Amino acid sequence: HYYTQNTTDRDENVARGMRSEAIAWYALNVTPDQDAQGVLDNLSSILGGLSSSSSSSSGSSSYDSLDTDPQTADSIVTQAEVDESHVVEQFNKKKNDLTAQETATQQKKNVVDQASAAVSNATPQDPSVKMTEEQEKKFNEAVKAFNTAQEEFLAELTKEIALKNDVADLEKQQADLEKKKDEAQCGRANNQYRRINSVCEAIASQKKSLADEVTALNKQITDLKTRKDATLYQDKKAIQNDIDAKTKEVTKKNQAITNLNNLYNKYSDYLTEAINARSLEHAVMIQSDRVIAYANKVQQAQSALDSCRSTLESLNLKEQDGKTPKDIETMQAIVDAKAFVAQAIQDEKQAEQERNQARSAAKNSREEASKTLEGNIKKAEDNYYKEIQDALKVE
Repeated sequence: HYYTQNTTDRDENVARGMRSEAIAWYALNVTPDQDAQGVLDNLSSILGGLSSSSSSSSGSSSYDSLDTDPQTADSIVTQAEVDESHVVEQFNKKKNDLTAQETATQQKKNVVDQASAAVSNATPQDPSVKMTEEQEKKFNEAVKAFNTAQEEFLAELTKEIALKNDVADLEKQQADLEKKKDEAQCGRANNQYRRINSVCEAIASQKKSLADEVTALNKQITDLKTRKDATLYQDKKAIQNDIDAKTKEVTKKNQAITNLNNLYNKYSDYLTEAINARSLEHAVMIQSDRVIAYANKVQQAQSALDSCRSTLESLNLKEQDGKTPKDIETMQAIVDAKAFVAQAIQDEKQAEQERNQARSAAKNSREEASKTLEGNIKKAEDNYYKEIQDALKVE
């Protein structure tokens, strides 16, 4: 059997002895249904993997390692905002291009549908009935027009998918830059907490050392009192002198501990501010991670969906009767994929909303409060060692 859309080619072969079978062996780029099923199964597999992947953060402890000094944090945030403005500009342009391209693609799809209908109309109900030359000419022209329309549609669809990928990439870039800003802010809060906590730990360590010395002295005093009670009269005075000296030393050390407590209380207010700011920034990071996770799901699911639809369109799927093109958009795997993408977009928007709420809660500690706290921490770092030494100087 030999198939050709060219009537001249057909006539030449018939003249050489080949038998004309009219349209009994025509085909329109038909691909077996099992190939399409493989494409659909692959789409379902991808969605299944995305569905099982987690979209939540492992917790605040994963952000403890972020540590950025305030000056560097400011620089990172400023640069990220500049980069993001460029990304948003590109995104808006690509989005407009995509809207125009979707219109162009749909127009070509409409032509394909019309051409497909023309092929069906030109196809005899009974393939065993030989077409007239005029009918065969009309049929071949319809097939040629259909194939041309299909090629033009696929070309436009390819452009549309490329633009969709560009838009998704730019959305991901924007999400990454937003997270970069959040990481800088979280790093700033961690840095301030670490530094003021170091100051407070130094004071607490000195307090503990003095408390241990007081405990040891009190034990010595107790032992001396026991010895005094069991000692002859002439030795009691010497022991009492030793008790008095150690008691005086305990008093001085307790006064030093009191001084250190006052100093610790002064700095513990700053530590509390740093802990609160750090907690707020960790809450922002949890939401920022969720936004990234959902953005990735949207990007991967949309890419898989577009790839599947493009492949199915290129297969030129037909129903079993070989006439009516399948409605790809109603296939269950496609419907499920569209629902998955829509849900992922909704989840991403919800995560963005919750991130904005978390940022709003952290706004004060990111701005003026952060600058005030930074000034207090620098003063603490510059002065705490001398202040500890002054606290220990008790007459």
